[in-house]
Amino acid sequence: MTSQAVVGDGLLSLVGWTSRVCAAARAIETEQPDALYQDPLAEDLAGSDAIEFAKQRMAEEAVQATNGSTGRGWFGTLGGVPNGTEAGHTVGRFGIRVKYLDDAILRATRGEPVPLESREGDGAAASSGEPVRQVVLLGAGMDTRAWRLPLDGVRWYEVDVESVLDIKKQLLSGMGAHLEPGQGDPPPRHPLTAASYAAAAGDLADNTWADALKTAGWMGKERTLFVAEGLVRYLKAPVLEAMFRTAAQEAAPDSIFLATMHSRSGMEHGRAERSMEALAQHVHWGYPDDPAEMKVLFEGLGWVQTGFDTTASVGRQVAGSIPLAYQPSTTPDPENAEYLFFVAQNVHSAN
Repeated sequence: MTSQAVVGDGLLSLVGWTSRVCAAARAIETEQPDALYQDPLAEDLAGSDAIEFAKQRMAEEAVQATNGSTGRGWFGTLGGVPNGTEAGHTVGRFGIRVKYLDDAILRATRGEPVPLESREGDGAAASSGEPVRQVVLLGAGMDTRAWRLPLDGVRWYEVDVESVLDIKKQLLSGMGAHLEPGQGDPPPRHPLTAASYAAAAGDLADNTWADALKTAGWMGKERTLFVAEGLVRYLKAPVLEAMFRTAAQEAAPDSIFLATMHSRSGMEHGRAERSMEALAQHVHWGYPDDPAEMKVLFEGLGWVQTGFDTTASVGRQVAGSIPLAYQPSTTPDPENAEYLFFVAQNVHSAN
């Protein structure tokens, strides 16, 4: 199966496919002796087709590295010579995205500042010193953090379309992952590490997700960490704006929004790539290249930006001793659709 074949079936098929490819990348990383993170559920959630696709992409990046070019470095490599350094395992932008968000979620649930780097901006670094006890993952796909991160005392909610959530539930059940807290008898193969888990089937396009969340038990009067990983570029502007506005209005003051984004210019450059051809018709939104425009946009939606990091600026810090498959930089490359980790706090009161 190829990405082109799946995308041809429409956006919902794309959502399911990309969520599996993301799980495949996590599964491959988990197998490395010096893995950046561990995800024992990823292989079964991904399936063999997605894993084969991810390995093909890694092989392509290895060829680029051997030829002296690191390319965009999305997936990393199992071999190659990135940045002129002999290394078997390198981590790409996607791996940095996963690990960065892992750590950022844990920082928020411990009451610590979310951004890694200090940035000029408004207010504190997205933390009031009190741990966040509710996490809402928007466009959750095949995410597994509720089973692999230490989330004691944290209520975990996932929002996605019903078809994706149904498939995920079946796969989780088949691999022995519990959706309820507690060990059970016999103990589950993959116990829930969050205090609770709930899935809310809702469509961001018609803004039904907030009602679905409430039905699932989410408490708007308590501070919430909203996470949108790899989601916003697939949303058209009216849908994206409604999502941010609804989250700001429904959640308690000082809630946090953590989202991965790509710049408008970086996305335009990315559209010309062969690897982006199948996705181009479904990729819509990029953040404004002008910081002032971005500030005005999100404040109008109820969110004050409190910080940001990029895969270029924090890659080495996140990767530790593992070599990067791309060139780090203190300033974002406008021609590279790298990830921006956007962090904001809401300025509206909950209903």
